[in-house]
Amino acid sequence: MRNFPFIVLLLAFLAFVCMIPAAAAQTPPRKFEIGMQVVSLEQRAFSEVDCGFGGRFTFYPISHIGLETEFDFFPRNLGKTVAFSSHRSEALFGVKAGFRSRKFGAFGRLRPGLIHFNSAPQGIACVAILVYPPPLECATSTGKTNFALDLGGGFETFPSRWSVIRLDLGDTMIRFAGPALTKRGAFTQDFNIHNFQLNVGFGIRF
Repeated sequence: MRNFPFIVLLLAFLAFVCMIPAAAAQTPPRKFEIGMQVVSLEQRAFSEVDCGFGGRFTFYPISHIGLETEFDFFPRNLGKTVAFSSHRSEALFGVKAGFRSRKFGAFGRLRPGLIHFNSAPQGIACVAILVYPPPLECATSTGKTNFALDLGGGFETFPSRWSVIRLDLGDTMIRFAGPALTKRGAFTQDFNIHNFQLNVGFGIRF
């Protein structure tokens, strides 16, 4: 997965390039789209995978560019031995651009936002005083909100004029405060961790 950010950038670039020759021939989409999805988000800082669900809303001011908001919720505890976060919530807002034919579409997207790590379900014994840099789980266990940036792309198909089935692949960068010790290594300053995110969803167009 080391090359994943590069692969995502390449897919997003190809989606934007495809948009140029296809713009004249594409079918203008409906102005609004609302959908729901199941979500898998890699948490590389903790060597875990978050699974959850969410919803999204997209507005198309012009035919091939959309403004999109997405909210996702990850309900399970995070922590392989001791839970340090009871649940996570993610909010993203940004731009989606690509092309659409009558039955198929491809797109790239760029969406900044926030991800909130809720506090631990129970108090945990933290070794932050004894270890430097302190484990990231210790700081996260009190509840933290972190900046996130989603860069990626995907594909969609339209079973009918009112519906859409969508697959999203993305690199969700999460920024953490340092110093911290993570499963990816030790950091003495604020740092970014890139995480693979996969969404599969269904939506209604109107």
